[in-house]
Amino acid sequence: MDKSSATPNDSFTSAMTLTEEGLTCIPKRYNVPSSLHPNGTLSNSNTCLPIVDLSLLQHPLLRPQIIQQVHLACKELGFFQVVNHGIPLSVMKDALDNAIEFFNLPSEEKLHLLSSNVHDPVRYSTSLNDDKDKVSFWRDFLKHYANPISYWIDLWPSNPTFYNSSCREKMGNYTKAVQK
Repeated sequence: MDKSSATPNDSFTSAMTLTEEGLTCIPKRYNVPSSLHPNGTLSNSNTCLPIVDLSLLQHPLLRPQIIQQVHLACKELGFFQVVNHGIPLSVMKDALDNAIEFFNLPSEEKLHLLSSNVHDPVRYSTSLNDDKDKVSFWRDFLKHYANPISYWIDLWPSNPTFYNSSCREKMGNYTKAVQK
């Protein structure tokens, strides 16, 4: 990764680190201005999390209905839960275990992946676009390109042991299962 893409903010602190430090007030960069708050219509309604059963896509008569469910969930809420997607539980568990291991690493071991360049193929940050976003999200993420996996997997970090060959294989298995 190009080191020039690293964020110019040398005082970067992850949301996870802030939480672990026992923060007593939310830093200004995480405060969403009231003008950007949701209008409250969803929180006051009986809206439930949409659940989309992907196995129903295999049935020609139900396929348009499932596609419409996805469309409405994206349009009205912006998210939904997927069930019966065919990804084995063991593959999901391996991926989650690897992610937990990464985010539990000391900050120093993750900071070499810190970047404000949204186009970096491997990127650790809290915000989608550090240069434009006025508010940071209260979450940390590690993004790495994965499609086609044969092209990108060698660019995934090799330091520390999180991305050793076994971890790359497990995350690669998850990536392949999601693509399928």
